[in-house]
Amino acid sequence: MDYAAQRVVIESAFSTSWATATPIAWENVAYEPTPSTQFVSLRILPSNVNRRNIGQANALYRYFGIVEIVIYVPKNTGMATAYDLADRAIAIFRDNNLDSVHFREGKIQDKFDMEEWVGIIITVPYFNDEIT
Repeated sequence: MDYAAQRVVIESAFSTSWATATPIAWENVAYEPTPSTQFVSLRILPSNVNRRNIGQANALYRYFGIVEIVIYVPKNTGMATAYDLADRAIAIFRDNNLDSVHFREGKIQDKFDMEEWVGIIITVPYFNDEIT
């Protein structure tokens, strides 16, 4: 499964599971956040590819990457909502296998404070294998 196909699987899974929890700011799609309203963004960060076998007719390649989910909540509203949304986002991918994309346990990677938003950055490692 190439990177484009991985993106379709990951974005579809997130969109379906997240539903209407908050608006989603998709990568490279225009989005103007509504003031005083929480939202999330999702980025897919492909990493490296390794061949997993040697000397066999069919090569097995393992693609690695990170799903990054950023939770934005309005400033001065506390962090309870941000952590609730983080738990929900992590649960979508927790030890899940979707169409040969395998997800590891997600975690809160960092927090931030900017202009009118504060939030949490979540990372979820994934991999998938391709036989050629």
